[in-house]
Amino acid sequence: MPMDVSKKILNATSVSVSRPIWPIDGSELFLPLDYQINSRSLLDIKRAVVTRSGFCFSGFHLLPESFYRYPSRQRRWIMRAWLSRLGWRKRTLEKSCRALIVHNLFAGGYFFWITEALPKLWAVRERWGELELFLPSHTPLTKVMAESVSCLPLKSVRWFPEDRNIAVDSLVLPQNSAFKANFDPRLLVPIRAFYTEQVVKRQPVQAFRRVYIARDGASYRQLANEEQVQALILERGFEIVRLEQLSFLEQVQLMVETQLLVGPHGAGFSNMVFMPEGGGVLEFQLRTEERTAEDIEDGYLLNKSFCRLASCMGLGYAVLTCDGAGDESSVKGRDLRVDVDKLALAIDAVEADIR
Repeated sequence: MPMDVSKKILNATSVSVSRPIWPIDGSELFLPLDYQINSRSLLDIKRAVVTRSGFCFSGFHLLPESFYRYPSRQRRWIMRAWLSRLGWRKRTLEKSCRALIVHNLFAGGYFFWITEALPKLWAVRERWGELELFLPSHTPLTKVMAESVSCLPLKSVRWFPEDRNIAVDSLVLPQNSAFKANFDPRLLVPIRAFYTEQVVKRQPVQAFRRVYIARDGASYRQLANEEQVQALILERGFEIVRLEQLSFLEQVQLMVETQLLVGPHGAGFSNMVFMPEGGGVLEFQLRTEERTAEDIEDGYLLNKSFCRLASCMGLGYAVLTCDGAGDESSVKGRDLRVDVDKLALAIDAVEADIR
């Protein structure tokens, strides 16, 4: 049987993260912010089986390159991988197919699609013409996935059959990052340039919009004083948007024109990838004092994902920590109460930084 081949496609590098604009001691809320990107490999695998959640097997060997490496969750994920491998029937693809997999267990979420799956796709862009991209058909994100890859010169885009794994003679797998939020600007910056070209057909526009992401239609992480916040937001010249009502390219178009982005923590902030360099971001998060040891994952106090992402994209970042409201059973989904006086100060700080 031919040997599997692993080829390094990206060298390891260190990323220094710009410190938050506001509050002044904001860095202490996130430590550590700087991070190391490990070298990334491209695997060419013979006779592979792939589950619809993106777990990849070479024969009966589960490939660790196909999922995250959080120690506390390995046992659960490995069990899920094997249950999927053994529990679902498989469809064998034609021998001529060279399948490409870029999604993982979480790629049904917008954040992971934008910040993990698309960068893996860009890591193999020189080979797009020979590869058939397989996407999961069981997630609510299928329209976003389809629209975001429809403009790429891939050989084809195909979907996993319903309730099936796939077996393929030739699989191309860009290595999954070990941890989430280890963003690689070497991939994200070209992604921004590509999609900007898709929506800006003429001379690039000057970013001018001030956008507030509303979550009043979401089932969790709403603002208990949304009306009060929106009153201030409108007074400061922002427009209120509900990103779930926009297509993928409509969201890209909006962000290409956005200078200042504000709102509560959520996947919509992933769209800052498409904002022009030099803009600013203000994120609302639950304050540290209301987080338990179990909720403070991976050794940090606040969620550092968007602080890091803003830095990668050349954007200023500020965070407004908020009191929790309502149900205390879930920190990640808990509603927030925003101090509007502090919100006004935070907006002032970001505006001063981007002028």
